[in-house]
Amino acid sequence: MQLFELQQQLENTQEVLFYFEEGKTVAPHFHITELAWMEKSFLDCGNTLRKEGYWQLQLHLAQDYDHRLSPSQFRGIIQKGLEHWPHPKAAVTVEYQGDTIETYFLENPQGRLILQKTQTACLAPEACNLPEEKSKNTGAQCAPNSGCC
Repeated sequence: MQLFELQQQLENTQEVLFYFEEGKTVAPHFHITELAWMEKSFLDCGNTLRKEGYWQLQLHLAQDYDHRLSPSQFRGIIQKGLEHWPHPKAAVTVEYQGDTIETYFLENPQGRLILQKTQTACLAPEACNLPEEKSKNTGAQCAPNSGCC
């Protein structure tokens, strides 16, 4: 999800809720403790220099259970960020405290703010001679005689 898409989403909602992929919600008394513009320069294992920029929200749960962030307050935070870093088409990630600080991609299928799990990946598999990954199939996803298993 890009930042401008999040802004549009907030214009059309009465309540700000974040959902995990499994359907559970982040407690509604969350705070946004950071809106950051992140720039990352790195060398991948294939010796290619890469650069990327993205937005990062940090969600925090405090003990103020009656706190609610309104859509207009959230839009105001985003607008202040855009005044400093004008990148409305960059992707949004979310930090949230789990066992450690967890990072999620932000997606919005059917108008819901979904925290999508992130995964590590090799960016240059041909340089590392890695075998092509096969899809992981639990069997529960295939219908009998469908040919997908």
